[in-house]
Amino acid sequence: MTKPTSSQPIVSGTGAINTRKSLSETLFFIRGLAIFSVVVGHVIGDRTAGIRQLYLPDLWQLRDLHDFIYSFHIPIFFILSGAAFILFSSSTSSFFSFAKNRANRLLIPLLCWAPLHSLLWYFEAGRPFSWRESLTAIFSPNLIFWLWQLFLVSIVSYLALRILPTSIYFALSILLFGLSFWLKGSLADFFYFNWFYVSGILIGLRINHRTTLPLVRFSPLWLLAAAGLIFVGMVAIYFYTPVAYPNIIRAINGSIGFLGMYCIAIFSYLITAHRSRNRLHYLLVSMRRFILHLGKLSMTIYVMHMFFSTIARVVLMGWNITEPSIQLAFGILIATLGPLAIDALLRPRSRLYLYTIGEASN
Repeated sequence: MTKPTSSQPIVSGTGAINTRKSLSETLFFIRGLAIFSVVVGHVIGDRTAGIRQLYLPDLWQLRDLHDFIYSFHIPIFFILSGAAFILFSSSTSSFFSFAKNRANRLLIPLLCWAPLHSLLWYFEAGRPFSWRESLTAIFSPNLIFWLWQLFLVSIVSYLALRILPTSIYFALSILLFGLSFWLKGSLADFFYFNWFYVSGILIGLRINHRTTLPLVRFSPLWLLAAAGLIFVGMVAIYFYTPVAYPNIIRAINGSIGFLGMYCIAIFSYLITAHRSRNRLHYLLVSMRRFILHLGKLSMTIYVMHMFFSTIARVVLMGWNITEPSIQLAFGILIATLGPLAIDALLRPRSRLYLYTIGEASN
């Protein structure tokens, strides 16, 4: 397997460096869209968390939006991570160096934030606090348990691609992905989500030595139309696939959802690349910068947003405001901007904070 080093452009020349920068921004843009969808899904929540717990009977609009978001958002993060592994990891790094990097970026945030999320869960559920359960939350399924899964699949992929021929590992991943539908528990989850990471590796290998971004020569309107059609297809798959097969829905929507977000990312790239002084262009440029910012701070948002979502909901309840649209809009606003404000405050002042979000080694 050939991967560029962190200081090596994808191809040679100035155009290659620009392409590498564009690839990085494209992945950050998709990550920004994905983390925003995570925020929306968690603000809505289920019957025991989020704003849905406020309403009896359950509001079908909130339920369907929540479940639709859950049909694609986690697979997209695994695809992104697999692509970034190929495109931006060093091919000369040792296993120890790679594992240390993954542990710093994924396990340290898990160790720091899982107990705090456990505290939040006790508050939400009204249960008496337990130090033991709070500490063991690091190893239990919870809101940020996906960091464990991502760490494991990245380590396994690193080793497998240095031991096995690439084609054999991909074939084995497909076989294990199929097997995951017949298994249960953590092993089934690992086999299932490993495939999305491997899919990202396939994408990374495909575009590793390109001198231009895929689809960049298409018309922006065609890209926007394609994204719209993909979205309609995802909605149809969600509503018309039997609910007894959630992993099938997630497998399809996660994959084509990534493609749809990629189309939006390239649309944004093309539109904002043109120099214009009209207000619409300024708005699109500002939106692109904001989404890129969300992508670059996705870990901060991921580990903090539920705390701010809870604060927003409790504040509105204190004001006797239960209107679903207000609860949803205010919750999304605070859960998104709150972590960004904390980051702006602590990033230049606290190295400890950087450790907790996996960035101290940068």
